[in-house]
Amino acid sequence: MKKITFLILIISILATLTACVTKTVLVKCPDSGAKITVDGDYAGDQQTTFKVKLSGWKNITVSAPKYISESFTIRAPGSNIREVCLKPDPNYEERDYTINTVPNDATITIGGKNVAQGSYSFKMDRMHSVVADVSRSGYFSKTIKINGTDQPGVTTVTLVQSERDYTIKTIPEDAIITIDGNNVAQGTYSFKMDREHYIIADVTRPGYFSNTIRIDGTDEPGVKTVKLIEDDAWIASAPASDIANKNIRFRATSDKSDDEIWYTLIRYASDYFGDFTVNDKGAGWAKSTWVTRSFSKISVRSRMELKRNPGDKKEFTLYISSEYTTKKDGNNKYCKDDECFKQWDRVLKTYVELPSTLSTAVQ
Repeated sequence: MKKITFLILIISILATLTACVTKTVLVKCPDSGAKITVDGDYAGDQQTTFKVKLSGWKNITVSAPKYISESFTIRAPGSNIREVCLKPDPNYEERDYTINTVPNDATITIGGKNVAQGSYSFKMDRMHSVVADVSRSGYFSKTIKINGTDQPGVTTVTLVQSERDYTIKTIPEDAIITIDGNNVAQGTYSFKMDREHYIIADVTRPGYFSNTIRIDGTDEPGVKTVKLIEDDAWIASAPASDIANKNIRFRATSDKSDDEIWYTLIRYASDYFGDFTVNDKGAGWAKSTWVTRSFSKISVRSRMELKRNPGDKKEFTLYISSEYTTKKDGNNKYCKDDECFKQWDRVLKTYVELPSTLSTAVQ
C-alpha cells in the first residue's frame, strides 16, 4: 500500500513539473513597430503567445523604435495575458543627413536599392546606421557608412575617375603623332586612360626637331601641347636629289680655249667655295676646301670637286660632297674628325644652283 501511495506521489510531482500554461504578451503602445523576444529569440510583432511550464519561467523583452525597451519574467502563476505599454524614449532624436556626390549624377545605393542620383537626404536616430554605395560609369565606386552618432549634415562623396580624358595637340598643327610605332593622328589626338597606365608619344614633322613625351595616368587630365622647334639645318637645305654626293656631267660648248674655259669654271666655283686645295689646270682637276656650317644639332660640311675628261676636254664632271656630324657625347662641341662625318641626304641651298651656274658659264 505504501509503495502505491509513493508511486502516485511521484507521478503527481512529474505531472506538475511537465504541465504548461499558455501565456500571451500583448503590446498596447506603441500600436505598431514593436518586437517581442522570448528567451532571446524573436517571437513576434505586437503580440505573441507561448507556453510556460508550471515549474518554469520565460524572459521577455519588448522593444520599439523611439521607445524605451522593457524586459520582464513571466511565470506560470498569475494572469495569462500581459499587456505592455512602452514609454517614449526622452533621449530619442532623429537628425537630418544628406549624401552629395561628385560628380553630381552618381548613383546612391542603400540596401541594394538605387535611392537617388547625385543627392539623398534622410533622417536617422542615434541607434542606427546607413551604408551607401556610390557609383558611376568611368569612376571607381565608393562605399561609406554613416552612423547615427555622427555629426548630422552633408557628407560629400567624391569619386575618382577610372579613365580620364587626355588630348595631345601639336604645334605646328600638321605634325604626326606616333604611339607604339603607329601613326595615330595628325595635329590632335584624344584618348582615355586610367591611373595604372601611361603612353609615350613621338611627335614629328619634316623641317622640325622631333619631340617625345610621356603621359602618365596619374597626370592631371586635359590638353598636353607639344611645340616642335624648327630644324634650322633643314630650313637652310634642300633634298640632295641629283645634286649632292653624285657625279654631275656637263659639256662646254663655248668657242673659248680650253684654258679659258678652265679659268672661267674656277672663277665661278670660287664664288661658292672660295679656296681650293687642288687647282691643276694641266691635269684638269680642282678640289675646294671644306666649307663648314654649324646648326643647332648638326654641323654640315660641303666641298666640290671638278674633273675634266682626259679624252674630251670639253666634258666635265662635278661632284658636290655634303656631309654632317653631331655633337660628342657629354660634350657641347661637334666632332671634327673625318670619321665622325656621314653623307647627308640634303644639300645646303647655297650650292643648289652651282651645277647650272657652271654649265651656263661655258655655253
